[in-house]
Amino acid sequence: MRQDSPEYFRKRLKEIIARKREGFPPDHDLPEAINPLTLEEVFPHGYVSSHSGVEYLHLEMPLDQFTEGEQELSQIEVLFQELENLKKFPKEHLLFLDLETCGLNSAPIFLFGAITLDKSPRLVQGLARDYTEETALLHYINDLLQNYPLLVTFNGKTYDLPFIKQRCIRYRMPPPQVSQHIDLLQLARQRFPRGLLPNRRLVTLERFLLDKPRIGDVPSQLIPALYHQFVKSGDSRLLSRVVRHNSYDVLSMLQLFVLLNS
Repeated sequence: MRQDSPEYFRKRLKEIIARKREGFPPDHDLPEAINPLTLEEVFPHGYVSSHSGVEYLHLEMPLDQFTEGEQELSQIEVLFQELENLKKFPKEHLLFLDLETCGLNSAPIFLFGAITLDKSPRLVQGLARDYTEETALLHYINDLLQNYPLLVTFNGKTYDLPFIKQRCIRYRMPPPQVSQHIDLLQLARQRFPRGLLPNRRLVTLERFLLDKPRIGDVPSQLIPALYHQFVKSGDSRLLSRVVRHNSYDVLSMLQLFVLLNS
């Protein structure tokens, strides 16, 4: 029978209809579904904490536990003691802060990363396991801003701090008051006028100034979609690279702060 004949197409149509009537093959003939991983499996060192009655996932790690972190931290300690420009910044006052949000224009904050240098220097991250836990993150961020009067961000004067204030107003929370704010993007623009670098994005400054190109990092524009998919599916693997991306951002901010003030 010719494959372009009407008889052939009628026969193929009958076969397709018959297969549909028979239904799907038995379960054992289907590929096994990939089981989603829980937050406990993906972030074994994290723990559920509560702030103002709302729970969230708390992640915390000493800076010296990161790759090469101990050596970098010791170098930073020396620079804070030796460089005159850095002596005016008490380490116990510094707060390095970076946000991950679900997008622009009133989208929720679902992750923050913060570095503090008092006592035992550490990276703290707060992750909202769904959209309702954003208020816990806002309360925690506000406490950090009260306890550490010197805020350091990257593009935070334009983005992070106004975003936090907007979300606080959304939940009828008092907006945070910041005593002093250093925006590293503004410092980079002053130190490196147009034309010296391809641009002043954080990943570009990492590559050219810190000699640390990111490998395997998730692009920023994909992060909101990954979080939405996590909330929908419950598969925490979608967040592992997002949390790592956030930690990269804050660690680079610490190094750039030292470099741009030296």
